Formats: sequence, structure tokens, C-alpha cells
Amino acid sequence: MLKMFRFTWIIVVLVCLYLAWVFYSRWSDNRAYLGRLEGRKTAQDRAVVDAYGGNRLTIVGFYATPATIRRGDTARLCYSVSNHPHL
Repeated sequence: MLKMFRFTWIIVVLVCLYLAWVFYSRWSDNRAYLGRLEGRKTAQDRAVVDAYGGNRLTIVGFYATPATIRRGDTARLCYSVSNHPHL
């Protein structure tokens, strides 16, 4: 009976060690995957910032409404910029 009890505990310990290894390896793989995903997102974000002029001020759009202005009329000037320091 004592021999059977010892054998059962050995199996229980081995199963627990195996489960701990499985959970740790999945956790570790998940962290590595999330790290790669974050790296890709950072690269995409950097590409968008570079497309809009990087760290310099860039005028993206500029127009007036109405397009034709006569003397004495009023018009609205519209513009958009990227990387404005006060935005």
C-alpha cells in the first residue's frame, strides 16, 4: 500500500510539473507575440508620422471659401497643419 501511495504522489508531482511547464510556455509565447505585435504597431505609427512630415510643421491643406472673392466680399481661409507644437 505504501508503495502505491508513493507511486501516486510521483505521478501527481509529474503532472503538476508538466502543467506548470505548459502554462509557462504559453504565457511566454504570448508575451513574445504581443511584443512583436507592439513592434509592428510602433513601426506603422512611425510610418504615418513620417508620411505627415515627421517632426517638422507641414501645411496639409489650404483653401478659401468662396473660391472667387470680389472686392468688399468676405471669405474664409481654411488650413490644416500637421505637427503643430500647440496642438
